[in-house]
Amino acid sequence: MPTARTASNQNALVPWPARFEKKFCLSNSLAESTIARRMRQRLSVIFAVLICARLLGASGKRARFKPSPSPRPLAWAYVGGGGVRLLKKPGDSKAVTGHLGRGELAEALERKTRGGIIWVRVMARDPATLQERVGWVKARTIEEMPPDRFPNDRACLDAMGGQYLDDTVAAQAVMVRYLARPARGGILLVAWVGSPLLAHVRLQLFRQSGGKWLAGPFLEFPYAGMKTAMEDMQIRNLRGSEGECLISTEEAPSELGATLRQFVIRRVSARGFHTLWRAPLELANFTSYPAQIHALSPAVKNIGAPGTKTQGNVVFIARQGAWVPRWKGRVNFYVVGRSAPVQSVTIEKVCLWNGARFEPLQ
Repeated sequence: MPTARTASNQNALVPWPARFEKKFCLSNSLAESTIARRMRQRLSVIFAVLICARLLGASGKRARFKPSPSPRPLAWAYVGGGGVRLLKKPGDSKAVTGHLGRGELAEALERKTRGGIIWVRVMARDPATLQERVGWVKARTIEEMPPDRFPNDRACLDAMGGQYLDDTVAAQAVMVRYLARPARGGILLVAWVGSPLLAHVRLQLFRQSGGKWLAGPFLEFPYAGMKTAMEDMQIRNLRGSEGECLISTEEAPSELGATLRQFVIRRVSARGFHTLWRAPLELANFTSYPAQIHALSPAVKNIGAPGTKTQGNVVFIARQGAWVPRWKGRVNFYVVGRSAPVQSVTIEKVCLWNGARFEPLQ
């Protein structure tokens, strides 16, 4: 008869489901085999579920945001010029982890000198997904500001009040920050604030008064499916002394029942956000189809017409000492039963300033 030590060694070599079979010895060998087989199946299912849950949790696909690593960064990194690419390693231009938009305010986490060039490791967030974007930028492409120059996330949430004071909501709330210089007054902090526990994302203004940052006007946008309405945002001065504007690419439900991707320009001031111009980047109207294709004149009247799909883009061009938007795109006409367009119209229009806002596209 084997000793206790020998039995332990034998069990160590036996697969774990088989060990349970030895503990359930029945007089009927068929019943014993059936019970052992069922136990193996059930235990295999349980362990498979546990392993899948572990893998899904490790992949970061849970509806949870990772909060900032510290209440205050090493410094604030402000992008005053054009957009800046985030590199995975200093100097490695082939490995890009994301970008910082014009006017964005990121957190500086680390500094490093390589080849005589000073690099700064920064952390920001993607306005579309609110997920972290971490990478290296050249120090000369950003403006570093003291860490106490702007409030941390919790101070901003406390100033916003309401549901943002809830500890559970605040623990998972994150924000994308931008700086805007209005025509009058000091710098405004523009924050894109979201939490997976809320059904909306807030575009919030903060202004400084008496040494404190106060929450001001805001806009709210729907939030669902781990994706916000904003695809991209930047702050840019288009009218010189008239202050800076928030320029965004965003999604919105259209009156035609389809998803509308649009380009929006909003002036930023202490009073809030004032829309100066908007134009579609993608718009489909397949609610009905005309019996006969007939392109309208002027061509911009075809945008959003029944049986059409519009796609375009916007660039800024200089006119009369300022920047104005130029929309360029195509309207495709469709008929029932054909997946390819049967006719297309190309459109290009420069929308000049009319004294109060930019001329509408249509």
